[in-house]
Amino acid sequence: MLNELFSASYVGGVNGQGQGGAYARLYAWEGFCALMGLPAGVPLLEAVRGAADHRWLRFMAFTDWFHHDTPDVAFAVLDPTRTRVAVLAATDVVLQRLGCACHRGVVGRPRVVPERPRR
Repeated sequence: MLNELFSASYVGGVNGQGQGGAYARLYAWEGFCALMGLPAGVPLLEAVRGAADHRWLRFMAFTDWFHHDTPDVAFAVLDPTRTRVAVLAATDVVLQRLGCACHRGVVGRPRVVPERPRR
């Protein structure tokens, strides 16, 4: 998973512009840590050790956005307490056939939506 985040950032996708090695590593590490809910700046080795406690799942999205080729990435991560799920789904495709100018999902720091209190 870390390699796919790095590759997406380094190469920049099918139609994108790559970030180069140093920034690609930084963005991959930040995304990796964010998926596990770790704060920015956690040492990578500490994050890698903690990754074993998480459940990692690769999935396929069956939509017009995903063509199941190289730029498509889809992961879900369940934390060790089994109370938080983070999902990253990204693609790099232009959807001209849908009649819109939609372009490229961006691989970067995932947004975590806090759970709402139940009423």
